[in-house]
Amino acid sequence: MSGANTDVGERAGMDTIGFARVNWWPSVRPSARRSDRSRVAACGLVIAVSVAACAERGWDVAEDWAGLPIDDSGGRWQVTRAERVDNSQPPGEHLWLTGIAGLPSGEAWAAGEGPWSSVLLRWDGERWSYDQGPRRASYTRKSVRVLPEAGRSECRRWIFGSTWKRVQAWCWNRGRWKSTVLSSTGRTGLRDVAVLDGDQLLASGEDFLKKWDGRHWRDMPAPSPPDELAVGSAGDIWGLWNDNTIRRRQGKYWEPTPVPRLSKETTNENRPGVGPRKTGPWIHGIAPVTSNSVWAVGNVQRGYGEKPRYYYSDFVLHWNGRQWQRTTLGLKGIGLTHVTPDGRGGVWVATSGRYILHHSAGRWSRVPLPAPAGSTLRFEALANVPGHPDTWAIVEMVSERGSRTTRLILRYRPL
Repeated sequence: MSGANTDVGERAGMDTIGFARVNWWPSVRPSARRSDRSRVAACGLVIAVSVAACAERGWDVAEDWAGLPIDDSGGRWQVTRAERVDNSQPPGEHLWLTGIAGLPSGEAWAAGEGPWSSVLLRWDGERWSYDQGPRRASYTRKSVRVLPEAGRSECRRWIFGSTWKRVQAWCWNRGRWKSTVLSSTGRTGLRDVAVLDGDQLLASGEDFLKKWDGRHWRDMPAPSPPDELAVGSAGDIWGLWNDNTIRRRQGKYWEPTPVPRLSKETTNENRPGVGPRKTGPWIHGIAPVTSNSVWAVGNVQRGYGEKPRYYYSDFVLHWNGRQWQRTTLGLKGIGLTHVTPDGRGGVWVATSGRYILHHSAGRWSRVPLPAPAGSTLRFEALANVPGHPDTWAIVEMVSERGSRTTRLILRYRPL
């Protein structure tokens, strides 16, 4: 790992000092699901609070990887971009990347916010450079999706974002960005976007679920808009809701897929200005590999507020084509926050530690990330290149004192 640590230090232009767990801004707390972060990001509200206001002392469980083997023999995660950020400054003063997407051709795009305007970065196979993006007010959460060149859709590149008043989609068409308002009800907030195939997209928000059919955005019926979307194929769509419900859509309707009983949520001791103390399970991600192999990951969490922020234990759900099966990796104090296919029949699972988990050929292992020992990491995005073993990630690595963050764009390439 010494080479990896040197790599991130040299690329970021920083000292590889020790890192430790810190108190995050509430708007980007590690346990928050994607939809929670988008709601706060849309408001642009950042408030610093003490650790005591967020969790009870002693609930921060020490990290325990349960003896999972370390294995990076199949490939390496490498830093392609690193930027130091001073979190004591307002969010509009620095770059905040929140979405990434890649193509089998080797190109990739990352979207987010810069100093008071939108930012779009393009990877040409060797380096990142600024690309032309739609100009919008700051404090918007961005997702970027890229459709393959083959297909009938008039738009190949998409950016999605939400502000105080509305959710918008911008498509790159004939040399310019074309905007479409997806919602302007005031109940704004972008939840997730998924690519159905070479022509179609799905977008979910606080009060809408819409499908791009290649030419128009149309409403898609659903019990309520899902918090996360995942697609196995154009006719096999999975949705994850905030109450840990998982539904599948293979025709015209969303059908529930009963999840094994998770630990019961408990609430007590309402603390003024902070909220109730909770212990409960939350599913944080879902990823179809095939129609008979779908993965979901989550944690039992403890703490105060809407979503407890301290990870207590993990759970992994696997759909075998008939039902969900629940297992645990035995981890303690480690969050499982994102999951995506690895392009070779397995999955990657993002964690809050220095490793990313990999499931391949029926075996779990942890793969080192290029970060100093003791680092606290938070994944903003984790995305596989469709039909390809390359995977991209946007990660925030926090400093020992908590006032400085290094924002990394990581790429996995097999050896």
